[in-house]
Amino acid sequence: MQGEPVPVTVRFSTGGGDPDAKPKATVGMATKFYLPDGRITDLVMLNAPSFFIRKPEELMLLADALTPLASTGQPDPVKLHTFLASHPASAAALDVRHKMLAPVSFAKTQFYCIHAFRFINADGVVRYAKYHWVPEDGVDGQLLPPGYKDTTPVWGCGSGFLADQPTRLPTVIC
Repeated sequence: MQGEPVPVTVRFSTGGGDPDAKPKATVGMATKFYLPDGRITDLVMLNAPSFFIRKPEELMLLADALTPLASTGQPDPVKLHTFLASHPASAAALDVRHKMLAPVSFAKTQFYCIHAFRFINADGVVRYAKYHWVPEDGVDGQLLPPGYKDTTPVWGCGSGFLADQPTRLPTVIC
């Protein structure tokens, strides 16, 4: 977080990997930093203030609870309720995501790091913290109509959208 600016590559995502899935309120941003010493480091961020899983084994349990039943094509409600009841932090984080507005544009979206980082000051004092990026031009959201599929007007982006409309995302450490 010190020194001269470095080149980056930014990739935005709508999550899930299914190009035919309907848009969601949760979106992501991955940033690759090309450091002066030749090293490369990556940040993975979401527009949700917290990640819904704390441990890898919990992710496997949630994936099992969300597996659609052959008879209905939907997850088993008992399995899902059992998982959420036994993982209250996950239930709370998923509730926050369920209530989130969808972004109107990636350039109008606040992004939160999903990892904590170790910061060391000039005196060698270590502090672990997360940070997030907040667009200088503000954050905006919208409700998605049920069954909405077209992402182009929702995200307000096409090829070169940030080149045509540069945006600044100052870092906030918390």
